[in-house]
Amino acid sequence: METVLNQDSKLHPDTIHKWLFINGMGFAKKVDKFKTLIITSKNVIDGKLITDWTQLQQG
Repeated sequence: METVLNQDSKLHPDTIHKWLFINGMGFAKKVDKFKTLIITSKNVIDGKLITDWTQLQQG
């Protein structure tokens, strides 16, 4: 897992992996095959994921 933080996201380097885990668990059971999803700064405002997981960029 690779992370690069942007100040606008309001996420902290010490908690980003926990944030990714918690948010990822919200849609992990809905995915039927392996996918790499990319969350960019435009998908996060004030520490909240604002883009539905189905609309995230796939890598």
